[in-house]
Amino acid sequence: MNKTKRIAIRVSESEYEALVEKASGYGLTISRFLRDLSMNYPVTCIVDQKVAHDILNVAGDLGRLGGLFKHWLVKNEDTKASFSAKRSYEDIDKVVDQILDLQQLLKDQVLRIFKNDSQKSDIQKA
Repeated sequence: MNKTKRIAIRVSESEYEALVEKASGYGLTISRFLRDLSMNYPVTCIVDQKVAHDILNVAGDLGRLGGLFKHWLVKNEDTKASFSAKRSYEDIDKVVDQILDLQQLLKDQVLRIFKNDSQKSDIQKA
């Protein structure tokens, strides 16, 4: 959308500082923060969205790591009696399960971030 119109408003120094603080808390410019509020759009925290995206990337990487590790274990299971002197294949299988559990935990945290973000938006609308 082409934004060509500009609106100037006057605020006190303390109001300006409060606006800067609130907008930066959401990872937004003052312009975007005020526009979203005035148009009754949900004020979505960009920082939370970026963190959630990064967490989902890590969760995906963990899933791929777990899958590759499990594939390697199955492929090499018959050729070795144990993984190493310290670890058996059963130990490694438990590690893979922990990786997959961590992946699920990360996904759950992202859902929680989005749920909290949407609740904040609902509160602002009220």
